[in-house]
Amino acid sequence: MSIQYDMSLRHGVDFDFRLDGKVAVVTGGLGGIAMAMNAALIAKGARVAILILYPSFEEPRVQAAIDELGANNARAFACDVANEADVERAMKAAHEHFGDLHLLVNAAGCITC
Repeated sequence: MSIQYDMSLRHGVDFDFRLDGKVAVVTGGLGGIAMAMNAALIAKGARVAILILYPSFEEPRVQAAIDELGANNARAFACDVANEADVERAMKAAHEHFGDLHLLVNAAGCITC
């Protein structure tokens, strides 16, 4: 008995879905994967809480990203995902700003690991 896998994922996968009214938290917020996810989530109707390690240090990049994504759709929050207290504080701030949080994309990386 052989099992065939549909590599094109045509069957049973619906890519035409909406995320209107949903809020996503994206860690590693200004990295390549994270920025692609931010844009994709917003295109699907979600709003995005962007967790970034040093927002004040990278303020021009943060502001450019928010301008690109739309100020109503995205907001950056300072967060070191390796620090539990930071994560708790950032999630609380995101919840206070957006309301319920529905999705999590872990795209934070580590260069010096």
